[in-house]
Amino acid sequence: MLNQAPPRPSREGYLRALSNYCGKPGLRYSEHTVKAWLSHASYFITVCGVKSAYTRDDVMKFVDWLKEHDYKDRSSQTIMTGVRAMFRALEMNWPVVNRDLRISAYNYRPETPTFDIGEMEQIVRGAKASKYPDFQIALLSTLYGFRNQELANIISGGCDGLVIDMDTVKTGARRVHMIPPQLSKAMCFKGKPMTRFAAEWSFNRLMKNQVREPKHREGWHAVRRSLVTELLDRGLPEFTVSRFMGWSRTETAYKYFQPKGNRIDEEVFALHPYLPFWLKP
Repeated sequence: MLNQAPPRPSREGYLRALSNYCGKPGLRYSEHTVKAWLSHASYFITVCGVKSAYTRDDVMKFVDWLKEHDYKDRSSQTIMTGVRAMFRALEMNWPVVNRDLRISAYNYRPETPTFDIGEMEQIVRGAKASKYPDFQIALLSTLYGFRNQELANIISGGCDGLVIDMDTVKTGARRVHMIPPQLSKAMCFKGKPMTRFAAEWSFNRLMKNQVREPKHREGWHAVRRSLVTELLDRGLPEFTVSRFMGWSRTETAYKYFQPKGNRIDEEVFALHPYLPFWLKP
């Protein structure tokens, strides 16, 4: 709960309170989450107006609006998360029992596409025939499994062709990776401002120009998912994969373990499913 008086009822005041509640993007919540919540809260205010308190009828009116505008249950659940965050920021009572919303993130099977080895070889082959930044983004995605925003951050910051040193966007964990010497020259570039959406468009451009029309929900995250699946299938310990991907774990041994030099990269690259495609002449 916040130790401050609620702002005067206004759209700007409510959104500012939510922004203050979230804190500096990247610390407690990722920049993407903060932007999304502000957008979702703005939708709610547009539909229900600015009020000093909202009733069950107000919330249900917004849920009906989402359904009338063909938002799927999963999207509606995500949007309602942002709305509830605004209620918390404003110290407002949530007037609805969740089961009354009649939306569920679990009443369908989400599409989580992955690529098989043959498809990944096609993607890498297409990337090798592409120019900056599609080449570099594809390499960063297929070798290291970075998220869209992380890909954009690396392109924006530039690279010396030797080491990738960046913080993950979700937990802020530091990821430091070596770049295979054969790919060093191609990965030496000056920074160029890039957004997360531009990184996403890079995937579609590469697929359309070099491979095939991308299917629904395919993107760099599908490459990330495919990479993790292959690494585990090839026998790499989950501990090693977690360290490579920059994931946080609660085990004491995981927190204390400090691998020497490039040990984790070397273990992963030895069994990496896509690195050989990049090293082919």
